[in-house]
Amino acid sequence: EVLDRLSRLYQLAWYYDGHALFVYRMDEMKTATLKLVNLPVTDFSESLKRLGIYDPRYSWKASETDGFIYFSGPPRYVTLVMETAKAMDEKISQPASSAVVYRWKDRKGIINFSSSPPMSARQSYYEVVNLETGAITVKNADDESSGRTRKRDRKY
Repeated sequence: EVLDRLSRLYQLAWYYDGHALFVYRMDEMKTATLKLVNLPVTDFSESLKRLGIYDPRYSWKASETDGFIYFSGPPRYVTLVMETAKAMDEKISQPASSAVVYRWKDRKGIINFSSSPPMSARQSYYEVVNLETGAITVKNADDESSGRTRKRDRKY
């Protein structure tokens, strides 16, 4: 309440990001537009509210249909919204294949793990472990299309 009164009196804008209080002159206010490709606008807005980033004192116009958000506020607020949008939109766009690990034994009996299939022609069989579901597919290196799947409770 006191901070709001001082801000009006001296034409200042403030934003608290959870760690520090940022105070700016009104002529330092920023405006930004962002486009969400993979994340619905309403989900993003709700996430900002849950994280304590969203501030209803500042302008916020969003189009769910187009994925655009036009907003303004103090520089720290604008930067934080833009950084959060980038991180959340990228996270969703990552392919699910990143949750797969390949496992095989080499000719010395050593177990190997990799994010890509074994390159050595000496490996006739290897396993593909889906980290999200726990499913393990046994693959024949000579015939990539064949394979049987089994579920394991063990985590790697």
